[in-house]
Amino acid sequence: FHPLRYEMYAKNSLILRCNNELIGWCITVPTNSQILLYDNLFVKAKYQSLGRAALSLVHHALSIQLNESPFRYLTFTVSGDNDPMLRALKKRVDSVLVDYKSVVIYQLKS
Repeated sequence: FHPLRYEMYAKNSLILRCNNELIGWCITVPTNSQILLYDNLFVKAKYQSLGRAALSLVHHALSIQLNESPFRYLTFTVSGDNDPMLRALKKRVDSVLVDYKSVVIYQLKS
């Protein structure tokens, strides 16, 4: 999930530093001419409880997207086992379209 593994970034990808320490990032990549994929949002564990780091990254990324890029739509996914992000979304988003958290995969016996 390191931010430098990407071959292409969108204009509003951001890296967050605190006292020259890399503490988080928001990486976006274009999916087509109108949609950006917010592909990777990360904040180091000791800064996650502050709540502001991730929100600040998303806010600034969206501001850049709205003001300086042709993209007008965004998409993202959240892993069903990412409890901190799921809780944050439930607090701040009116509705979730699909929640895969309760999906169970059964292994068939041979």
